[in-house]
Amino acid sequence: AGAPRDISFFVQLLGPDGRLYGQSDVSYPAGRYTAGEVLLDRHTLYILPEAPPGPYTLTAGAYTPDGVRVAETTLAALTVPPAAAPAPTANAGRWSIVAADLVGFDVDRSLADAQRLYLHWELGPRAEAGEWAGWPLAVPAGLGYATTALDLPPGDPLPAPLASALRRGAQTAAARYVPFGEDLVLTRATVTPPAVRPGGRVTVELEFLAAHSITHDLTLKLELTGPGWRTQLDTTPVGGGLPTLKWTAGARLRDQYVLTVPTEAAPGPAQLALGWYDAFTQADLPILDPRLAQLGPAALIGTLEVLP
Repeated sequence: AGAPRDISFFVQLLGPDGRLYGQSDVSYPAGRYTAGEVLLDRHTLYILPEAPPGPYTLTAGAYTPDGVRVAETTLAALTVPPAAAPAPTANAGRWSIVAADLVGFDVDRSLADAQRLYLHWELGPRAEAGEWAGWPLAVPAGLGYATTALDLPPGDPLPAPLASALRRGAQTAAARYVPFGEDLVLTRATVTPPAVRPGGRVTVELEFLAAHSITHDLTLKLELTGPGWRTQLDTTPVGGGLPTLKWTAGARLRDQYVLTVPTEAAPGPAQLALGWYDAFTQADLPILDPRLAQLGPAALIGTLEVLP
């Protein structure tokens, strides 16, 4: 009873540890539906890279704009197996640390007050739980591959075997590991200069890693936003010369982009964010890092100061 309300529907994937490892939401304004109407949606869930193998629960429900859930039900129980291949990584190798072998690792320094270390494992016959280099370590057992993630203080050094194996430049604040959907990963980002005047140019250098051969055309989006102003660049990589349809598994792309600060831009801090979307459907690729995804559909990759 009462006036129709806006409502959102969700599907969630809950892991063996009770954490949320995948979610899809669809919102319906009150004006888009009528009483008795049957709504049919298709949800695609992208699983976080660090999702452990094991039993999962698929749930669905609905909630109002204030976040109050009005319905929830369990859809199914399912099993997520170990991956058949190692995760894409900028730092491949092999280190025998526990029963599992470490076959790659990546560092993400997107957030100034934290760093995230992704560890990519070839699993062994038994699970491991304990400490390594003073960090908590939990590695599942199985036949295949899995990724674990550690959130560390920004100044914590990596263990010697990893620190010496880091690719050139990865020890700086430019290091990234930001998965966009299941298609590609941002592995490095720099923004220069740190300060610019209205009408000035900002250079953005990015490095990506293809997770597999990409079969759809993706568009890269850069958004530079300051107090009361915004400019955006939508482009195909390498000036249109290397569309994602040509990317093969493991391909590494380095590219440079230039944005111009509007001449009327007010002075103050400005933020640069990166996103990808499907050129045909216009759907954004989700950011598979909850820390970054909660900040918006585009990942923050740098800040600069617009001078008077």
